[in-house]
Amino acid sequence: MSEYVCLIIENDPLELEFLQTVAAPFFDGMGKLLTCRNGAEAADMARKHLPDLILMDIVLPGAEGIEVLEEIRRILPACCISIITDKAEFQCAQRAIFSRVFAYLLKPVHSKDICLLIEHMCREKDEAGLREGGGKMLQEAPDATVYTDQMKEAIIYIKERFCEKITLEEVASKVYMNPQYFSRTFKQQTGSTFSHYVTNMRIQHACRLLEQTDYPVYRIAIECGFSDPSYFNRVFGSSMEMTPQVYRKKKRKL
Repeated sequence: MSEYVCLIIENDPLELEFLQTVAAPFFDGMGKLLTCRNGAEAADMARKHLPDLILMDIVLPGAEGIEVLEEIRRILPACCISIITDKAEFQCAQRAIFSRVFAYLLKPVHSKDICLLIEHMCREKDEAGLREGGGKMLQEAPDATVYTDQMKEAIIYIKERFCEKITLEEVASKVYMNPQYFSRTFKQQTGSTFSHYVTNMRIQHACRLLEQTDYPVYRIAIECGFSDPSYFNRVFGSSMEMTPQVYRKKKRKL
């Protein structure tokens, strides 16, 4: 990992101590870890130290935290910033996304998730540096991890709505995560891209309908979230290595 300067902005002393303890090993001998507890100090430290990474709450004394974020973004357009807060208002999350935050996490956040977040932020800065230098992007190795609470919530949301028109951005916003970070974390924890995961759920549902109903294929396609029956046939064939009609006949013979 490169030597980065990380700034933690957190009003609560216990939460600040927790974040500092979790983050310290990432920057011990390989960078610098700074902290502050209010918005005015945060902006000053951003100007003075030019941090590469920022972990910040948007509930800060003496200032509107989201405005502090926007000021820091003007000062540091290339900084990788993540929000860790208990403020779950949609408007705040939306303004944070407009300010290009890397992630928007709701407290309480487990230490493992903080570590994962910092690793991803450092990789993002590494890759950005390589892209600016014309180098080859780093490849991320998938890690075997348990689902975070946000991924659990996202998967529940997908299972409830996979037959509807559902997008990655929609699900990411529901769990207050930046779409780019959500996409990476989702693939890392499920072993599948978002689109492949949704498509697989739709095909599984189609198989059940083919086995348990006499619905025509075009209706099954619609029931499973495919607006184009021809596209459904292609996707089903690619996944199951047979057409929906053949699948139904084979299952009916068993």
